[in-house]
Amino acid sequence: MIVGERKPFDEIKEMMKSFKKVLNVGCGGCTSICMAGGQREVGLLNEELQNAFKQEGVPFQIDGFTIERQCNADFFPDLDEIARTYEAILSMACGAGVQFLADRIPFSLAWTGISDGLRKIVAPAESASWERQLESVLLQDVPKAFSMDLAGELLEKANAK
Repeated sequence: MIVGERKPFDEIKEMMKSFKKVLNVGCGGCTSICMAGGQREVGLLNEELQNAFKQEGVPFQIDGFTIERQCNADFFPDLDEIARTYEAILSMACGAGVQFLADRIPFSLAWTGISDGLRKIVAPAESASWERQLESVLLQDVPKAFSMDLAGELLEKANAK
Protein backbone atom coordinates (compact mmCIF):
# COMPACT_ATOMS: atom_id res chain seq x y z
CA MET A 1 0.00 0.00 0.00
CA ILE A 2 1.11 3.54 -0.72
CA VAL A 3 0.73 6.20 1.95
CA GLY A 4 0.06 9.66 0.59
CA GLU A 5 -1.05 13.04 1.76
CA ARG A 6 -2.78 15.84 -0.05
CA LYS A 7 -0.57 18.54 -1.46
CA PRO A 8 -0.96 21.94 0.23
CA PHE A 9 -4.14 23.73 -0.81
CA ASP A 10 -2.31 26.76 -2.25
CA GLU A 11 -0.23 24.49 -4.47
CA ILE A 12 -3.32 22.73 -5.83
CA LYS A 13 -5.13 26.04 -6.32
CA GLU A 14 -2.16 27.39 -8.26
CA MET A 15 -2.19 24.31 -10.54
CA MET A 16 -5.92 24.74 -11.22
CA LYS A 17 -6.05 28.52 -11.77
CA SER A 18 -5.71 28.26 -15.57
CA PHE A 19 -8.77 26.06 -15.99
CA LYS A 20 -12.49 26.73 -15.92
CA LYS A 21 -13.73 23.13 -15.86
CA VAL A 22 -11.90 20.45 -13.86
CA LEU A 23 -12.72 16.88 -12.89
CA ASN A 24 -11.29 15.82 -9.54
CA VAL A 25 -10.89 12.03 -9.61
CA GLY A 26 -10.62 10.24 -6.29
CA CYS A 27 -9.31 6.76 -5.72
CA GLY A 28 -10.92 4.16 -3.48
CA GLY A 29 -7.58 2.41 -2.97
CA CYS A 30 -4.51 3.45 -1.02
CA THR A 31 -5.12 7.20 -0.82
CA SER A 32 -8.67 6.61 0.37
CA ILE A 33 -7.45 4.37 3.17
CA CYS A 34 -4.96 6.99 4.36
CA MET A 35 -7.71 9.62 4.11
CA ALA A 36 -5.99 11.72 1.46
CA GLY A 37 -7.74 11.02 -1.86
CA GLY A 38 -11.01 9.15 -1.48
CA GLN A 39 -14.55 10.30 -2.20
CA ARG A 40 -14.83 12.33 1.02
CA GLU A 41 -11.52 14.13 0.42
CA VAL A 42 -12.46 14.88 -3.20
CA GLY A 43 -15.68 16.54 -2.01
CA LEU A 44 -13.91 18.61 0.64
CA LEU A 45 -11.20 19.79 -1.76
CA ASN A 46 -13.76 20.66 -4.42
CA GLU A 47 -15.69 22.78 -1.95
CA GLU A 48 -12.49 24.50 -0.83
CA LEU A 49 -11.46 25.28 -4.41
CA GLN A 50 -14.91 26.49 -5.45
CA ASN A 51 -15.08 28.84 -2.46
CA ALA A 52 -11.59 30.22 -3.03
CA PHE A 53 -12.15 30.97 -6.72
CA LYS A 54 -15.63 32.37 -6.03
CA GLN A 55 -14.17 34.83 -3.50
CA GLU A 56 -11.75 35.98 -6.18
CA GLY A 57 -14.54 36.31 -8.74
CA VAL A 58 -12.95 33.67 -10.98
CA PRO A 59 -15.29 31.38 -12.95
CA PHE A 60 -14.44 27.82 -11.94
CA GLN A 61 -16.29 24.52 -12.06
CA ILE A 62 -14.94 21.41 -10.38
CA ASP A 63 -16.76 18.11 -10.22
CA GLY A 64 -15.81 14.93 -8.42
CA PHE A 65 -15.74 11.30 -9.47
CA THR A 66 -14.21 8.45 -7.50
CA ILE A 67 -13.26 5.07 -8.91
CA GLU A 68 -12.29 1.96 -6.99
CA ARG A 69 -8.62 2.02 -8.07
CA GLN A 70 -6.99 4.39 -10.55
CA CYS A 71 -4.16 1.91 -11.20
CA ASN A 72 -6.49 -0.74 -12.67
CA ALA A 73 -8.14 -0.54 -16.11
CA ASP A 74 -11.13 -2.57 -14.95
CA PHE A 75 -12.46 0.45 -13.05
CA PHE A 76 -12.15 3.05 -15.84
CA PRO A 77 -15.08 2.55 -18.27
CA ASP A 78 -17.43 5.06 -16.59
CA LEU A 79 -14.66 7.62 -16.17
CA ASP A 80 -13.52 7.40 -19.80
CA GLU A 81 -16.68 8.99 -21.14
CA ILE A 82 -17.17 11.54 -18.35
CA ALA A 83 -13.59 12.85 -18.53
CA ARG A 84 -13.94 13.98 -22.15
CA THR A 85 -15.90 17.09 -21.17
CA TYR A 86 -13.21 18.56 -18.87
CA GLU A 87 -10.19 20.76 -19.56
CA ALA A 88 -8.11 19.16 -16.83
CA ILE A 89 -8.14 16.18 -14.50
CA LEU A 90 -6.97 16.44 -10.90
CA SER A 91 -6.02 12.99 -9.62
CA MET A 92 -6.18 12.22 -5.92
CA ALA A 93 -4.48 8.84 -6.41
CA CYS A 94 -0.92 7.78 -5.74
CA GLY A 95 1.74 8.18 -8.42
CA ALA A 96 0.82 4.86 -10.04
CA GLY A 97 -2.81 5.92 -10.33
CA VAL A 98 -2.09 9.33 -11.83
CA GLN A 99 0.35 7.75 -14.31
CA PHE A 100 -2.31 5.31 -15.39
CA LEU A 101 -4.92 8.10 -15.58
CA ALA A 102 -2.65 10.32 -17.68
CA ASP A 103 -1.96 7.48 -20.11
CA ARG A 104 -5.62 6.44 -20.25
CA ILE A 105 -7.02 9.94 -20.82
CA PRO A 106 -4.46 11.66 -23.06
CA PHE A 107 -6.88 14.30 -24.36
CA SER A 108 -6.91 16.11 -21.00
CA LEU A 109 -4.14 17.45 -18.79
CA ALA A 110 -3.70 15.33 -15.65
CA TRP A 111 -2.43 16.84 -12.40
CA THR A 112 -1.66 15.14 -9.11
CA GLY A 113 -3.11 16.46 -5.85
CA ILE A 114 -1.27 13.89 -3.72
CA SER A 115 2.30 13.67 -2.50
CA ASP A 116 3.19 10.05 -1.86
CA GLY A 117 6.91 10.61 -1.35
CA LEU A 118 7.93 7.92 -3.81
CA ARG A 119 10.06 8.48 -6.88
CA LYS A 120 9.31 5.21 -8.63
CA ILE A 121 5.99 3.36 -8.62
CA VAL A 122 4.87 0.41 -10.69
CA ALA A 123 1.23 0.24 -11.74
CA PRO A 124 -0.24 -3.22 -12.34
CA ALA A 125 -0.18 -4.37 -15.94
CA GLU A 126 -1.84 -7.50 -17.23
CA SER A 127 0.58 -7.98 -20.10
CA ALA A 128 3.90 -7.50 -18.31
CA SER A 129 5.63 -9.60 -15.72
CA TRP A 130 6.68 -8.01 -12.44
CA GLU A 131 10.32 -8.19 -13.56
CA ARG A 132 9.55 -6.40 -16.85
CA GLN A 133 7.57 -3.69 -15.07
CA LEU A 134 10.42 -3.16 -12.61
CA GLU A 135 12.99 -3.02 -15.44
CA SER A 136 10.82 -0.45 -17.23
CA VAL A 137 10.65 1.74 -14.14
CA LEU A 138 14.35 1.52 -13.43
CA LEU A 139 15.11 2.72 -16.97
CA GLN A 140 12.99 5.84 -16.52
CA ASP A 141 14.49 9.06 -15.24
CA VAL A 142 11.30 10.54 -13.75
CA PRO A 143 7.90 8.89 -14.12
CA LYS A 144 5.18 10.72 -16.04
CA ALA A 145 3.06 11.28 -12.94
CA PHE A 146 5.75 13.34 -11.29
CA SER A 147 6.55 15.36 -14.39
CA MET A 148 2.94 16.46 -15.00
CA ASP A 149 3.23 19.50 -12.72
CA LEU A 150 6.36 20.65 -14.54
CA ALA A 151 4.71 20.01 -17.91
CA GLY A 152 1.75 22.15 -16.85
CA GLU A 153 4.04 24.98 -15.78
CA LEU A 154 5.86 24.86 -19.11
CA LEU A 155 2.57 24.80 -21.01
CA GLU A 156 1.29 27.76 -19.03
CA LYS A 157 4.47 29.74 -19.76
CA ALA A 158 4.27 28.87 -23.47
CA ASN A 159 0.64 29.97 -23.67
CA ALA A 160 1.47 33.26 -21.94
CA LYS A 161 3.91 34.24 -24.71
